[in-house]
Amino acid sequence: QRNQLVNVDSSSTGAPDARASAVAAIDGATGTTWIADVDDPMPTLTLNWIGERPVRAVRLGLDRQAAAAPATRVELVHDDGRQTVRLDADGYARVQPFSTTRLEVRILESARAGSRSSFGGIDPVGVGVSELRVSGVDLLPVELPETPVDIGCGFGPALRVGDQLYSTSVTASARQLFD
Repeated sequence: QRNQLVNVDSSSTGAPDARASAVAAIDGATGTTWIADVDDPMPTLTLNWIGERPVRAVRLGLDRQAAAAPATRVELVHDDGRQTVRLDADGYARVQPFSTTRLEVRILESARAGSRSSFGGIDPVGVGVSELRVSGVDLLPVELPETPVDIGCGFGPALRVGDQLYSTSVTASARQLFD
C-alpha cells in the first residue's frame, strides 16, 4: 500500500488472501472484506493519513455475503483520547468530533455469526469490515493503482513439474490483486 494518502493496518487477518486484508476495508469494493482472525482478542484497524482531519462519525459496513461477524461496539483511539460508541444496524455511529492524523478502530463487540462446516456444525467466524468510512476524512476509499509492478522471481507461487520445483514471479497491479 505504497504512495497512498491513507495507510491501514490490522491486528490480524483471518484468511491468507489480499481480499481479506486490512486494505479490503478501505478499497471501495464491497466484495472484499477484512476479516480478523477468529482468535483475535481485540480486532483492530489502524488508519494513518496525511494532514489532521476532523472525525464526526464512523461506519463499519459489512457485505451481506461476507463470512464474518458485524461489529456492534467500537472504541476509537486517536491522538487526544478515545471514545466508545455503539453502532446501529448499518454499522454507523456519530462521535464527539475530534481532529487527528491517526485512528485506531478497536472492535469491542460483534454480533454472533458462524459458518456451516462440512460436518453440519457451525464454526465461529472472525469479525469483518467490508468498507470503513470516517466522516470528515475525504481520502476514503483509496484508489488502488492500475499500473502493473513486477514483484520479481521467487515471489510468485512455486510450480512443480514432475520432481522439479520452479520459482515464479508475479507482475500485477494492486487493483488486479483485489479484483
